[in-house]
Amino acid sequence: YKGADDVSMTLQRGMPLYEMEKQDTGGENADGNMVIRGECVSACAYLKEQGIQVDLVYIDPPFASGADFAKKVYIRRNPKVAEAIAQAEQELDIDELKVFEEKMYGDVWDKEKYLNWMYENLMAIKSIMSESASMYVHLDYHIGHYVKILLDEIFGEDNFRNEIVWKRKQGNLGQTNQYGIVTDSIFYYTISDNYHFVTPLTKEGQDEYIKRFKYDDGDGRKYRLSPLVSPSYSPSLIYTYKGYNPPKNGWSVSLETMERYEKEGRLKFPKDKNQRIERKQYLDKIVGVIGTPDIKVLTGVRRCGKSKLLEAFKSYVHKNIPNANIIHINFNLSKYDNLKEYKTLNEYIESNYAKDKENFVLIDEIQMCNGFELCINNLHATEMYDIYITGTNAFLLSSDLATLFTGRTFEIKVYPFSFTEYVQYFNLTDKYTAFDRYMLEGGMSGSYLYKDQEDKYDYIENVFDTLILRDIRQKYNIKNPALMDRISQFMMDNVSNLTSARSITDTLTSNKDKINHKTVGNYLNYLCNAFAFYKVRRYDIKGKKYLTTNDKYYLSDHTFRYAKLGTKNLDTGRVIENIVAMELLRRGYEVYAGVLYKKEIDFVALKRSEKIYIQVSDNISLPETFKREVEPLLKIRDAYPKTVIARTRNPEYQYEGIKIVDVADWLLDK
Repeated sequence: YKGADDVSMTLQRGMPLYEMEKQDTGGENADGNMVIRGECVSACAYLKEQGIQVDLVYIDPPFASGADFAKKVYIRRNPKVAEAIAQAEQELDIDELKVFEEKMYGDVWDKEKYLNWMYENLMAIKSIMSESASMYVHLDYHIGHYVKILLDEIFGEDNFRNEIVWKRKQGNLGQTNQYGIVTDSIFYYTISDNYHFVTPLTKEGQDEYIKRFKYDDGDGRKYRLSPLVSPSYSPSLIYTYKGYNPPKNGWSVSLETMERYEKEGRLKFPKDKNQRIERKQYLDKIVGVIGTPDIKVLTGVRRCGKSKLLEAFKSYVHKNIPNANIIHINFNLSKYDNLKEYKTLNEYIESNYAKDKENFVLIDEIQMCNGFELCINNLHATEMYDIYITGTNAFLLSSDLATLFTGRTFEIKVYPFSFTEYVQYFNLTDKYTAFDRYMLEGGMSGSYLYKDQEDKYDYIENVFDTLILRDIRQKYNIKNPALMDRISQFMMDNVSNLTSARSITDTLTSNKDKINHKTVGNYLNYLCNAFAFYKVRRYDIKGKKYLTTNDKYYLSDHTFRYAKLGTKNLDTGRVIENIVAMELLRRGYEVYAGVLYKKEIDFVALKRSEKIYIQVSDNISLPETFKREVEPLLKIRDAYPKTVIARTRNPEYQYEGIKIVDVADWLLDK
């Protein structure tokens, strides 16, 4: 804003104290409930002079509508002539004889003058807002989009929370050449991330919403469970409460609030304070590389369990290597804040080196240290440490490891919970029913803390939007995050379909998005680099060559699709195919989509000299469906194993050399 410096200097010199009058106070705290009549900047000047801050601001300024606004004023009559006037009114019945209009304020503005005036007022208001304050600015279509730009500059784009659209009346039936103008906008901003927000209540009678409240506290009040997990890391929220260790990012409320919730009976404590599963499959892989000179890097999608796996490895070393000296740094903990610069980190590790011992360096969330790669490269060059690190996926991409680190890296790929791990976690015995549950709940284990399925999906959607997409935006400086979101949703909706950057571009362009296929191709690569999706290339079985057009994409966890797109269309066939694809990757196979005589084979899985052809289906009970699945496999002339995986709920059997197996049995069979 070109007048920003002038306004700032004016406010710094002292706001004018004119056109302001303190009218009234109320409540126990007289200064906390004050009524002031007067001009906005003057009122802010008075509050600032008194050292008073406000926590909530709602303004309803002029809308620059181009009209004058008036009120009707009824005339006070002389009693002596009242009878005569009454008689005249009965005869004429004209409203103008009874009232006159007084102009309240003019709303005819030059646009630049209006924005100058608004900027000064907004700056004055901001100067008396507390650190936890919120502000609501009520405007309409005349000027709202211009003021939004001022608000972004004054409060910061990151502090914009919502645009609330208020439908103030029903549609205008008299409109003939445009849509009815029936809404206003309320822009919601905060001063910082430390703001107070009260969740709006839902109207009674909304049955689907009320069904979520399935617990009864004994006095007839219904409630539902919602874990107190902070969506982003905050050192002040890391504390142990009643023997319960905090989540990775901390609780969502302060210790004082937690104590108040308990006094109010708003907490429910689970019996098991540390319900966790040891991820033995991955742990074995880490144990197998102890003592090798590589830098071991745990990679995988956000919240898939990398940090828990590192903790499990630490416990293993403690128990099995008596001569071990473990230097463990978890940058989620505030006590390591002083190490978030590579030189101090390096000095700390070197000062904790123990001679004549096996020195293990375990660093969690290493990207929080500025210049971390310089420290790791230096430690690795000394050949004195066995190094294991985890970090945010956007900063430890598989494709970046060779660039970041001068030494050889050993990548340990971590995936969301497999079906086997899911069954173990919940101690389930009916594998077929368990698989039905797994299809809906998936492998993002953080969601298992939530009881209600909608709450689980809210958590999973938050992981995808807040963590995965945010990481990508930060890493690649994405200019159009809305386009990134549309591309990811398109890919979710087309899981297992043949897809290319050009086909996505054509589809989105038909929906009026102005993009090109190169941009889309870049965004696809970013989503795969962050482990949100995995690309499966096509393989010509007869020609034994890889095809360069149209790949398939699979989600790292299938429930991202349900959380983002809903469950109205479950599309179980595609979801099962996604689950099988991820299990093959989990088992260490290279995975391709096969092509033979213009027929598609869902998967060609390779591992050294091993090769498997796989078809996946939801239901093969109908003869035509069964034929469709086995026919392409029967045309393959080599002797490698061929399998159809489906929900048969029956024991495995053979059909002309093709193994037919239930998906739950296949997933549990290692």
